[in-house]
Amino acid sequence: YYWMVATSYKIFGVSLTSARLPSVLFGTFSIGLTFLLACRLFDNRVGLFSAFILPSTYLHFQISRWSTTDMALSFFVLLALYFFVRWFQTEFKKSIYSYLFYLSMGLGFMIKGPPAILIPGFTIVGFLIAAKRKNWFKDLNVVQGLGILAITILPWFIAMLWMHGDEFREHIVGNEIKKRLIHD
Repeated sequence: YYWMVATSYKIFGVSLTSARLPSVLFGTFSIGLTFLLACRLFDNRVGLFSAFILPSTYLHFQISRWSTTDMALSFFVLLALYFFVRWFQTEFKKSIYSYLFYLSMGLGFMIKGPPAILIPGFTIVGFLIAAKRKNWFKDLNVVQGLGILAITILPWFIAMLWMHGDEFREHIVGNEIKKRLIHD
């Protein structure tokens, strides 16, 4: 996300508008993705209503205007859910949707961390359990999915560890994990 903001600065100059551009784009793309998802789950009429309702909700409109990672996270969670629905509707036979599902979560992880995996993960597992799908673990190709997540996420962490060493490790393990899990 920060690279996108830096690219926006490079192209349009340093300003509030260029800082907010990535969030605006992800918010806009989320509207189209909501349309596609609603059409896939229901019909074109519901898709159209959904595409009009989403940007009229206060939080979507407001957060799309802020320069934060939240709208990008929201987009990638929605994208993962979209690819899961496509994959589920093929009875888990078209593996391209599986790859795109896990890639979407991996890219979301690169933007905001574990919520990009936990939110769609718990949602989908809950759905599959409620749908009484007995082989849900096998259906989800979890081992293959973990491989895709590792290929997506680990290169950046390895590069940062190599470049910054203990300082990066202490920041990630100390500040980002310990202090968020154990705090007052």
